[in-house]
Amino acid sequence: MTSYLSLSKGLLVIVLAIHMVSCQTGSRRIEAIQRLSLDDESYVNSIKNRKQISLSLPDKALGYMLYDPSTQKIIESKNEMTAFVPASTTKILTTTLALKILGPQFKFKTQVFYTGKIHNGILRGDLYLKGGGDPSLFASHLMSLVRSLSHQGINQVDGNFYYDESEVIPQSIIREVGDSSAPHNPGLGAISVDFNQWIVEWRRNQKSQAILDVTVTPDFPLIHVSLADDKKKSQRSFVFEKNEDIDNWLISPTLSSVGQQRLPVRHSSLFAALLFSKFCKMNGIKLLIPKSQAVPLKALLLATHHSAPLVDIVEKILEYSNNMMAELILLAAAHKVAGKPVTVEVAAQMMKHWVLKEIQPSESDSLKLFNGSGLTAANRVTPAQLVAVLKYVDRFQFEDRSYESLLPISGWKGTLASRLGPPEAAFRVWAKTGTMYYASALAGYLYTLSGKRLIFTLMLSDPQGRETVDSYRDDLPSKMEVKANTWSKMARQTQDSILQSWILKY
Repeated sequence: MTSYLSLSKGLLVIVLAIHMVSCQTGSRRIEAIQRLSLDDESYVNSIKNRKQISLSLPDKALGYMLYDPSTQKIIESKNEMTAFVPASTTKILTTTLALKILGPQFKFKTQVFYTGKIHNGILRGDLYLKGGGDPSLFASHLMSLVRSLSHQGINQVDGNFYYDESEVIPQSIIREVGDSSAPHNPGLGAISVDFNQWIVEWRRNQKSQAILDVTVTPDFPLIHVSLADDKKKSQRSFVFEKNEDIDNWLISPTLSSVGQQRLPVRHSSLFAALLFSKFCKMNGIKLLIPKSQAVPLKALLLATHHSAPLVDIVEKILEYSNNMMAELILLAAAHKVAGKPVTVEVAAQMMKHWVLKEIQPSESDSLKLFNGSGLTAANRVTPAQLVAVLKYVDRFQFEDRSYESLLPISGWKGTLASRLGPPEAAFRVWAKTGTMYYASALAGYLYTLSGKRLIFTLMLSDPQGRETVDSYRDDLPSKMEVKANTWSKMARQTQDSILQSWILKY
């Protein structure tokens, strides 16, 4: 008796021929391996005959556009002029703007300044940590700046320690509505370290299960945690209470016995300054409590950390869809154009005007932008507008990189690593994903089996479901959250089915 098991991996499908060799034990032994490829006609026909999985959608809930840049013609389209929630595909607009305004080799700077004089290892003056809005700053970079003090022979600071956050208008959260404990929704500031996240760990006390032992990393007075009482109970494990001076968090008394969670930093630059101060203390340099103050003109430069080139940062933004990083590069581009720091909302409006002026002058009413990450249900973009941006950015090389090469890759890299993995689709889709509750989008470049390279946008939405979600300012009931996640999963399957059909059809 012979049966066949097909396994797909990379660009190959392995068919294992398995024969029964023992009736008593039921054991099976592989007798042969047949290796199929996309050159095999029978295999391609089997793909075409597969049942496609799709979401049942109202006519206006799906919009797409498939464009051939070689002929400059639209191949397929539906509701391409209808505005949808773009979610994280907004980052296509943001990264395109930043690369064009700032340039691919632009580098962010984080600097240390001082006033006064250094004598016998003592700085008789003030120390300043100045942020430049670097979205890729890590704790290791702060330690490198601290070590520069030692290299300068400084082992004591007699004056004050200040952090300069003047390059970026501070914002305690990207999106006010929604889960305040989501690590992808942190504060923004001129000094943002490790994606503005901290770690809380908890364990039930060994002597009394009614007591929760909590540790915070890093352990700063800035971060305050307390148990939520009956009046402030929430179905969320962690709830942020807005406070001007500290990051105040309430912890649910119904937490599991042991666990760990990353939570967002709300006071970004102060958090970074405290971490810098901690590293100084580890190196034998004690600093006073940091205060916010701009670097004076008379201050002298002590050390500088330069970020990686912007083009490398953009690749990470697109690969991991990091919201904080996207907002910071938008703010940097807007700062250069305006000549001064602006808010995220103002920067988003500047981006809208730039897109309409440089790329697509028409459809001004349909394009609505309120931030650069897409972490809002208020943004609106049409499939035609996204295709227009992808057409525009496709004309340029950013040093030695094309924009397409910065995007996630189907079956291989980033947010598409676990999608479109079968051989007929792996490596054939280079695109940015975007997902929110009841809104899903995918836009990028597509390679067909016949050898065509196409530009596409796929957008799905459930306006009624989204409206229900938006009616909850903070906590979404668990049943609704499960339902919304199921919708998102089916939306992705629908997108993947459409893309696979295009790969085969064209």
